[in-house]
Amino acid sequence: INRCIDSILAANISEGAYEIIAIDDSSTDSTYSILTDLSKEISQLKVYRRQKSGPGGARNLGLNYAKGRYIMFVDIDDHLNSKNLKHFVDTLLPMYEQDIIGFDYLKVDEEGNELEVTKNIFPYCREMSGAEYMNMQAPQSVLWGYVYRRKFLLEKAIKFIEKNIHDNEYFLIKSFCMAETITFIPILLYYYHYAIPTS
Repeated sequence: INRCIDSILAANISEGAYEIIAIDDSSTDSTYSILTDLSKEISQLKVYRRQKSGPGGARNLGLNYAKGRYIMFVDIDDHLNSKNLKHFVDTLLPMYEQDIIGFDYLKVDEEGNELEVTKNIFPYCREMSGAEYMNMQAPQSVLWGYVYRRKFLLEKAIKFIEKNIHDNEYFLIKSFCMAETITFIPILLYYYHYAIPTS
């Protein structure tokens, strides 16, 4: 948890430019206490709780509270590239209005060894519809590989299926099917930690 949130804070983005919404869904360890303690020190961090709603239910609750122009889903055991995140939020995002924006990401183990997640070649800096992109190749089934325009999600009533292990696939396919404009930016933002046994 600390590594993830620290990687966001280390970007030194102005406080009013972003928010962190953390959802605890029936954790049995000290997760909720850690998050509530952190929220006392970090004004941008808001912490909420759901009971046995699954990842989809937790994400829906986060969507309900979100106020930002774009939404990014971050798994708590992963982390972000702080330097690139600042450039992405401060400089790049204000230039875009697309429904979905994709970016680069890497797998990383606990020793810091990096590995490509996909061999797909993204059509960088080209605007297209989500359907057009899906005719080229399927979207990667990872929520954290994209940011989503919040107004687009609201207008199209795109939500997660709750208490379903495939909630991310449903959300992704529906989002890409309904997205009128998407693009990919060649910037490395996300590190997916794939070797955590309890993840």
